[in-house]
Amino acid sequence: MANGNERLSYKDIEDKFKELMVEYAIVTVPPEEINMDEKIENTFVNSILFIKIVVALETEFQFEFEDEDLNADSYTTLHDIVRYVENKIKSKGTL
Repeated sequence: MANGNERLSYKDIEDKFKELMVEYAIVTVPPEEINMDEKIENTFVNSILFIKIVVALETEFQFEFEDEDLNADSYTTLHDIVRYVENKIKSKGTL
């Protein structure tokens, strides 16, 4: 999905994030039913699942989370993760 020539919208990032949530069995609902206002503490039952999503997002969108942002407690809702990815991509110049 993400290459240097492609412009990504917030919706593109959110959709991919939802796909990954389902792919990694973090949620058991279809992507379109994921509530992006869900609290992180209610979604990621352990830090391993959070790191799996982080690695998948880094791979998909070709950037790296900062070390200090590798803690699920750094985010309140699922939207916060998508906003973080969006900001990283913008700073890289591909959004």
